[in-house]
Amino acid sequence: MTDAVVLGISNNKFIKETSSKAISLFCPNGFLNGNYETMHDSTNTNYQVPALKKFVILNITIVGASNATGQKNSQINYHNVVDTSGGTKMQQWQSLTTFPYSYETYIEVPTGQYINAFGEANSINIMIYGVEIDA
Repeated sequence: MTDAVVLGISNNKFIKETSSKAISLFCPNGFLNGNYETMHDSTNTNYQVPALKKFVILNITIVGASNATGQKNSQINYHNVVDTSGGTKMQQWQSLTTFPYSYETYIEVPTGQYINAFGEANSINIMIYGVEIDA
């Protein structure tokens, strides 16, 4: 008997099916500069959750640049428009002082949405790991 291939982290796991895949997302310009930027995938293009899919965020890591002194704020939203502050706020961090900051979570992003990240003062970068599955 063959063991099932599993995608995920810790308690959040999915049986790998033909249409599911693990995806890592990152900020395209390195460290966020006080603007909202749409997260990119491995093709270095804006990641949009495909039709009939949902993206489940399982891990978020926030990295501070060498100039990330003092308290820093950051957040991620999903929206059907790229590089915007609007949409649905998924997570917000205030007064971060220790980097890297990484934690496991379970956040569903629906079909057609982009993930837009904000970090202040050219000192924050956000990386996301998740699984794209059927909606």
